[in-house]
Amino acid sequence: MKNKATKKRDKKVPLGNKSYLSLVGRGLDTTLAKGLVESGLTLGKLKQKKEKKLSALGLNKTQIEEIHSENRPPIPSETVFEILYKNKFVCCVCRDNSASVIIHHIKPWEKSRDHKISNLVLLCLNHHGEAHTKKELAQNLDPVSLRKFKKKWEDEVSVSDSQALHLNCILSTDVRWHYINHLRLFELAKSLGITLKNSQYFNSMAHNDYIDKHGVLNSSESWSVNSATASYMYASGAGMQIYAYVKDVIEEILGKLVVKNISNYLSKSEILPIIEKGDFIAVEGKHYFKQLNRKLWQGHNQITKGYRKVNGVEISYTFDMWEATSSSSKACWLAGTRVATSIGRVIEIDNSGDILQVLISVLLIGGEFGNLRTRDYAQMA
Repeated sequence: MKNKATKKRDKKVPLGNKSYLSLVGRGLDTTLAKGLVESGLTLGKLKQKKEKKLSALGLNKTQIEEIHSENRPPIPSETVFEILYKNKFVCCVCRDNSASVIIHHIKPWEKSRDHKISNLVLLCLNHHGEAHTKKELAQNLDPVSLRKFKKKWEDEVSVSDSQALHLNCILSTDVRWHYINHLRLFELAKSLGITLKNSQYFNSMAHNDYIDKHGVLNSSESWSVNSATASYMYASGAGMQIYAYVKDVIEEILGKLVVKNISNYLSKSEILPIIEKGDFIAVEGKHYFKQLNRKLWQGHNQITKGYRKVNGVEISYTFDMWEATSSSSKACWLAGTRVATSIGRVIEIDNSGDILQVLISVLLIGGEFGNLRTRDYAQMA
């Protein structure tokens, strides 16, 4: 029979909780660690308990020794979070998302003294037991097999967020892109080898001279938009057709581009292990928009700041409101406080102050997809 502390699954795991990461880094499985933390038991409190009480809480002899004596240094919390994130809290062998998982050393700690993520693998309790057992008839979970399982699963996980974004973009009729960085968009299309002629709108766009022979947008003047007097680039009778064509390009790009969805991982302990300069990230949630020069409402250089700030993390960028896709996008959805989804490339990460600053070059700003974010930061301590 399972102990009370192990009955619940990790669907609401306090991902950035220091006690939780500390316990998992000391050899506890995720469900047991979660149950203990939810019961108000920190590492310090557990150290004060005697062996009999720890055993009653569900800890085995090895785990109790690790809590009491610290025979080996714990796996760093940043590494713990990184491997949990890269594997989506799932065993890389069976991929059973209902099973609790534990961190296993591919080459035993006793021999390797190695806590690097390259020597760690995430296993369910069943396969963790098998990894410590040699079988004559069944396939052994030896280091070679474990590395293969790990690589295959992590490779699949790395593109799953991108696939979710792509499917949402295709299937959702409610989500609209309010801002598009057109220069970066078409640069990406070229670098990803996307054939723009595949769009159903290509021929009519070319016929009307809205795009060049390669499928790249011509200047807005060719759409009968005067940048000296118009407030945004889509302010023409051809705006809807041009947006439909560009949306096709976006869908093609999101089908190939690896984008990390960090919407649920906005704390220093969570975000630092999983992003680096050059990564494309997506963040959904409450955003703040402020036009830096409120006197400029027409033409280019209507520079606006956008950011999502929560839990000691700020994701920020600037963009030109000229590239808003509609009057309502400009006047409503990209002004003040709005729930939005931003996609961009990480330019700078600054952890020198109280707030972790992540500066991105924004590619797209859209509405709320609805399922990229499941965590309510407003209810967090």
